[in-house]
Amino acid sequence: MIAEQIQLYLYEVSKVEYQHLDLPFRRVPHWILSYVQQGHVYISAKGEESLAQTGCVMLHPANEPFKEWAHTPGVHWWCTFDAMIGTNSDFLRRYPAPRVIALPNPLVFEQVFARLESTWQAEASAWRDARAVALILELIDVVLEPIQKTPSDHGVPERFTRVIAHMKNNLQNPLNRSVLAELANLHPTHFDRVFRARYGVSPMTMLRDLRLRQVCQRLERSDDTLELIAADCGFQSAAYLSRVFQATFKQSCGQYRRMLKAAQAGYGA
Repeated sequence: MIAEQIQLYLYEVSKVEYQHLDLPFRRVPHWILSYVQQGHVYISAKGEESLAQTGCVMLHPANEPFKEWAHTPGVHWWCTFDAMIGTNSDFLRRYPAPRVIALPNPLVFEQVFARLESTWQAEASAWRDARAVALILELIDVVLEPIQKTPSDHGVPERFTRVIAHMKNNLQNPLNRSVLAELANLHPTHFDRVFRARYGVSPMTMLRDLRLRQVCQRLERSDDTLELIAADCGFQSAAYLSRVFQATFKQSCGQYRRMLKAAQAGYGA
């Protein structure tokens, strides 16, 4: 027999599209489950930075400050809720999970979320509320099931904080997986696996995206040449940077810079 009672409170179910994202640090009194249906997003929380790409879920615990930003368009599906066992036991605290979870089958999540959104928009009734509770629990199960199947690695957060800090401080220098794995005191293959499980991307992909973030900042804030920006941000050449930027953002560095200048002119900056 199973006799554990869960009290679930659902506050919002929504979808949002944006051209760029710049959410300052905020503290929300409820859990936020946010699915990246398109695009990619950087998150800063508790002194760590993470990257959520298409097909990933971001979990923001209640009352923990976080910040999100993205330089490219995207679509998020999200909901806010509380799930309690008893009067003061947070259900999700029982199942520690990384802030970013790469879903093995995003389509399953989208199907459940679509049913939840449809139920949420229906006329209020006891049946609607019961169905919404069942669906949010199903959604949580879709997100957490892969994590519960993955053995935990003690000390990983501290190790990876050190690795990511090293990335940020050495963006202009050559870095490879072996060097980063050594900083974490892990074998390169194991390092890659646990890094992906925690952040949803490989360490080298995160390094590339951190470098591209710095490129975007330089394009926004300076008139430096592409050659100088490429050298300072760890790209082999301006030509290589141009290829990576185009493949990632679907526009050239020049187009990105012109778009920003046009936006600033439009706001009278």
